[in-house]
Amino acid sequence: MEPFKGTKQRYVAKVREAAMETVTCPYCRRDNHTSSPFAMAECAYCGKRFAEAETGYQTLVILDNRLTNAWQVAEDLMAEWREKGELEKEAIVDRRLEADQYGGEERRGIVARSLRVSTAPS
Repeated sequence: MEPFKGTKQRYVAKVREAAMETVTCPYCRRDNHTSSPFAMAECAYCGKRFAEAETGYQTLVILDNRLTNAWQVAEDLMAEWREKGELEKEAIVDRRLEADQYGGEERRGIVARSLRVSTAPS
């Protein structure tokens, strides 16, 4: 592999380009740049959370279940993609337990802490 020839700014831009992916927000339809599209994150424009996971043949757009209209947005996206013939895309609503509060703490955190305490050497 040849060493990079050019300015430091071009090198940084090249690294960012390689590490960043473009995903479209399902709510405001604007492009976002992220290094981790499969992690639930907020849109830089509208602030609503979503994620995008790709398999070999399918793209899942994951919507945040905390939004009141998440199910309607999912149905609208599916109808839009059917009209365009984009049958490899599917919109789902995130229903993981980590979003539910249990006694003021996240459930996942409670389980993880109890496991760490019980397996700690005494």
